[in-house]
Amino acid sequence: MIDPPSIPTAPGSRPLLGHGGALLRDPLRFLSSLPEIGDLVRVNVGPFEWIAVCDPDLMLHVFRDDRTFDKGGLLFDRIKEVTGPRALAVMEHADHRTRRRIVQPAFHPSQFTAYSQVITQQVSAVMDSWRDGQYLDLFSEMKLITARAGLLTMFSYMQPDLVLSQALDDTIVVMDSLFRRTVAPTLLNNMPLPANIRYNRANQRIRDLVDRIIHEYRSHGVNCGDLMSVLLNLGDADSSAPGADEGISNADIYDEVTVFFLAVMETTAALLSWTLTEVAQRRHIHERLRQEVDDVLAGKPPELKDLPDLKFTVQTLQESLRLHPPVWMLTRNVTADTELLGRKIAAGSTIMLSPYILHQRADIFPDPGRFNPDRWLKESVTKRPRNALLPFGHGARKCIGDVFGMTEAALVLASIISGWDLVPHPTHRGRASISFVLSPRRSLVRITARRTHGR
Repeated sequence: MIDPPSIPTAPGSRPLLGHGGALLRDPLRFLSSLPEIGDLVRVNVGPFEWIAVCDPDLMLHVFRDDRTFDKGGLLFDRIKEVTGPRALAVMEHADHRTRRRIVQPAFHPSQFTAYSQVITQQVSAVMDSWRDGQYLDLFSEMKLITARAGLLTMFSYMQPDLVLSQALDDTIVVMDSLFRRTVAPTLLNNMPLPANIRYNRANQRIRDLVDRIIHEYRSHGVNCGDLMSVLLNLGDADSSAPGADEGISNADIYDEVTVFFLAVMETTAALLSWTLTEVAQRRHIHERLRQEVDDVLAGKPPELKDLPDLKFTVQTLQESLRLHPPVWMLTRNVTADTELLGRKIAAGSTIMLSPYILHQRADIFPDPGRFNPDRWLKESVTKRPRNALLPFGHGARKCIGDVFGMTEAALVLASIISGWDLVPHPTHRGRASISFVLSPRRSLVRITARRTHGR
């Protein structure tokens, strides 16, 4: 499919596995080494061949041309095992624009005031269970917050405690399994191994839960203006309901709800837990954040109107997204013969895009391994190429929930910093997990209530 001399191959490919072993052992190190090999690098994943894009301008070109470089590839095949084939996040170009227009009202700015109130209520509910001097596992606690907030903003009719406990455990199993199943041989994925059995059972329970949410909305005629209401009010494809001619069937609703159910919990939780891990380890950043939230909030819970004044809070989240992008690897399917940098790329090839590769380039971000929120001061941003930060993708396929995710993360971070001081555990400071979403595991902090805030 690809002219072998035209694109260099990453070293270390092994029989049968290709570079799958390196991707499983230390994927971030493997990815960060690719730009030294070339702007385009061939990577073997088992019997499959991917072309990794390492040049920033080329990456933007691939993101923008979603007709030639469509959603697809082995990674998205695995995601479809969970979400189904008709979710916006995995939908092919031919249907994507219509579906995005249908889903967009759930993410209109007019909805965000209500959403922000739910988010602050849920973060307060979780923080009320924390105790002075307690050690917290950050990723677990952030998943609890984002799950509660996500369920009540996307599916606001539901009571979170009714669905949370099992959903959290099943989400961890599914998301941890997706990356492993992507780089592992298909034969291995189909064997009745304990990991595959756990994955299949967790996947089925998530699907049963989504069925239950859909049934609750339908049986009670709910219309809350949330994502579920927007989708259900369009009706089935074979009904006479408004929007039915645009192809929203029960199966479509099912797939859409499933992907958002997973996404709102996992990716924002990863962003928050990485951010708090980095902040806890850097006292000077912790103190700057605390001073900002004290000045802006004056002891009250954060509101949507406060976000423009929480500039350093947003910078800190941006730097966390640069260093630890939750969605750290994507694939695209080449739909027609084309060229990249003068190299012929055949239809059917798979392109690999990694925001992590771009964010680790020293020519764009000097000293890229250092956590430095001041990279996002206005004067620093103007010196870099536009769109140098791509944690949500780019172009027409950019994540539809990017503003929602950043709004939620800023509100949660401000709430936590306002009420608690964080001290990292001496040994459990978090390391990246090998998962579809880049998240820290065993990142522990000791929390101390800030007495000046009445805790």
